[in-house]
Amino acid sequence: MLNTKVNEEYKKKIVAIANEHYQSIVGKEYEEDKDFINYPHLFLLGCVMDSQMKADKAWQIPNIIAEELGGKDFSLFYEKDLAWYREQFEKKKLHRFNEVMSGAFYAAIIKIKEDYNGDASNIWNDEPSSADLVCRLLEFKKIGIKIATMAANLLCRGYGVKLKDKYAIEISPDIHVKRTMYRLGLLPEQDNVDFKNIDANKVIYAAKSLNPEFPGVLDPVCWYVGYHKICTNDGCMDGINGHCPFSAFCIKQQKGSMKYYKWTPCKNVVVVLRKNGDKGYEPYFNKKIGFAYDFYDDYITDFLSDKKNRPETIVEISEKEALELVSAQ
Repeated sequence: MLNTKVNEEYKKKIVAIANEHYQSIVGKEYEEDKDFINYPHLFLLGCVMDSQMKADKAWQIPNIIAEELGGKDFSLFYEKDLAWYREQFEKKKLHRFNEVMSGAFYAAIIKIKEDYNGDASNIWNDEPSSADLVCRLLEFKKIGIKIATMAANLLCRGYGVKLKDKYAIEISPDIHVKRTMYRLGLLPEQDNVDFKNIDANKVIYAAKSLNPEFPGVLDPVCWYVGYHKICTNDGCMDGINGHCPFSAFCIKQQKGSMKYYKWTPCKNVVVVLRKNGDKGYEPYFNKKIGFAYDFYDDYITDFLSDKKNRPETIVEISEKEALELVSAQ
């Protein structure tokens, strides 16, 4: 069952932060990606290849083929036959399943030519409904529902493609998203939880329940928190691996009472500390933005563990002040 603290007000706060995060990145992630504008088939072919192998390698396959073709124009892709693509996939070992995936790659090229007049952007440039877009993507071999909804979300978020609605754009339940949603209390609690084995359907329908008009709005912020290890299997790493946008009210964070302190152990050195409930002080720093006091870690821990020598220069500050001090370094 869900944590009893997960009430409607709590859910509204999560959706508000997800919307704010989404709006801060929409149309900006790939605004410099001219390939998407000039060669939209590369995006579609990347979607086709994103199956049963690491995504970053799968999405490079269209570019590798383009290098062999001597250019990225769709006409160059269309000139070659299935046998040529099979040969390239096998010779370069482009995929785990070269025969099947070379066939899917070639089939996608033919479909783009015959159904979309050789221009993949015609799949999405008529402002379709989200369901129509997902259906169109599903017509391509090897694109399943997970990739189709992920691609629809990416088109809206990363490239600013306009749709009539976003009802059919689901959350993508990878391990980072699962971990964040679980620790936010949006999924049923389990003993010895294994995030990999959390039912993807539970994640999808939890997001639908939270924000039915656009379930996928939760995807970027949940992925960010999980991917950057702010939310980990061992607990909250807010401030250590990055700032968690949910930290002010997350039920996992609020199990104790987090307080922040400024300590000046010696001249020209300011260390930000935090203390959760009855636990001891711990260094609070953000490696991502350069507050790197790794050298002082053991010294700080030893010094603070000795109550007799605990310095009087520790003063309590607000979370906002703590974040400002961290960001200023």
